[in-house]
Amino acid sequence: MNKSIIIEKSEAFTSKFTNVLIYIYFVISIFEPYINKTVGSITKYYIFIVMAFIIFDMRGRLKITHLHMAYLLWVAYKFISLFWSEDISTPKSHYISQIGMVLFFVTLTSVKMHEKTIEKFVFTYFLSSGVMGLLAILFSQSYHGSVSSRQVLVLFDVETDPNNQAAFLLIGICIALYYLIVIQKNKILSICILTINTIACLSTGSRAGLVTAIILIIISVLLNENRTSFIIAIKRVFLVSIIAVIMFIILRNYIPQDAYTRLFDFDSYQSGSDRDILWANAWNKYTNDLLSIIFGLGWGTANAYTGLSNSVHNTFLTMLCDVGFLGICMFFIPIINASIKLIKIKKFFPVLLLLSQLIPSFFIDAINKRFFWNAIIILFIYYVNASVSNNSEGNTLQNSNIQQRKSF
Repeated sequence: MNKSIIIEKSEAFTSKFTNVLIYIYFVISIFEPYINKTVGSITKYYIFIVMAFIIFDMRGRLKITHLHMAYLLWVAYKFISLFWSEDISTPKSHYISQIGMVLFFVTLTSVKMHEKTIEKFVFTYFLSSGVMGLLAILFSQSYHGSVSSRQVLVLFDVETDPNNQAAFLLIGICIALYYLIVIQKNKILSICILTINTIACLSTGSRAGLVTAIILIIISVLLNENRTSFIIAIKRVFLVSIIAVIMFIILRNYIPQDAYTRLFDFDSYQSGSDRDILWANAWNKYTNDLLSIIFGLGWGTANAYTGLSNSVHNTFLTMLCDVGFLGICMFFIPIINASIKLIKIKKFFPVLLLLSQLIPSFFIDAINKRFFWNAIIILFIYYVNASVSNNSEGNTLQNSNIQQRKSF
C-alpha cells in the first residue's frame, strides 16, 4: 500500500460540531462590543470551550511548531516586562484576552482543516460583517449622541468606536472585493455587501477606513492567482468600473455631509485627533535610552506618557513601547515570513485580509481586539494548510519515485 495513503488516513480533522463552534466564534467576534455590554464578556471564555473541543477531536495531539513557540514566548515576555513597567492598569484589564487569543491562535493553527471548512468560516465571517453593515445603515446614530460627522451602529443603547466599527466593516469589503475581482464568484451577494459596508464604513467618518478601502481596491486589481486571459481582464475592468461608479454614487448621495467633509479634509489627516502628539510623546519616551529601545518600556508604560489620553492609538507603536524591538520581532517576523510564502504560491486572500485589518490598526490600539487576531489566525491557518499540502505532495512524489525505482 502507498505510504502517502496511510498518512492521509491517519490524519485527524476537527469534527463537524467543532467546526460549527468555530463558525459561531467568527459571528460573535463581529458583535463582541455589543455582547460585552449587554450579556457580558463571554467571548474570552467561549474560545476556551472551542479549544477544548479541538483538543478532544485531536486526542490531544496538537502539532506545536517554532511558529507557535514565537507567540508563546512573545506573550510570556509581555508578562516578564511587567517587572519594569511603570503602569500596569492596561495589563490588568487585558491579560485574560491576551493569554486567550494566543492560546486560541496556537490551537487553531496546530490542526489540519479541510479546505471547504476554511472557506465556510471565511464565508461566515463575510456574512457577519455584511449583517453589521446592514444594521449600521438601519440603526446608526451620531457618535456619543453628538458627533454628527461619525455615525455608528447603536444596539441596545451600546455603541462602539467608529474606527473599530470601520475595521469590522472592512472585513466584508475585503472579502467582497476578493470574490468579485480576483476569483469572480458570489457576485451578486458581494456587490450587495460591498455597497452596504462601504456606505456604513464611510459614514463612520473613519479616514483609516477610506484609505484602507482604496488600497484594497488597488491591490485586488493587481492580484493574479491564475494566468489571466483577455476575457478575464475585460471582466476585471468591467467590475472595477462598476465598483468605481458605486463608490462615486455612495459618496455623493448616501454619506452624511459632516462625515463627507471629515473624510476629505486632507489638511486634518496629519493631526488625526491629536495622534501626532500622542505618537510623539510615546516615541520620545521609548527612545529615551538604548535598553528601552531593545527591551521596551514594559507592558502598559507608554499609555501613561501620551499626555492626552490613556492610549497611544497605534497598535504597532504601542507594541514597540511595551516589548521593544526584541518583542516586535518575535511577533511580526513569522507574519512577514508566512505572508511572503503565501504570496509565492499565489494564496493572496489571507494576506489581503491581513492588510485590511493591519492598516486600521495603525490608527487605533487593537492588540486586544478580535478583528486584529482573527486576521492573523486566518493567515496562519492558510499558511499551515498550504505547508501540509506541499509536504503531502512532496511525500507522494517521493513515494512514487521509490516505487518506480523498485519496479526497475
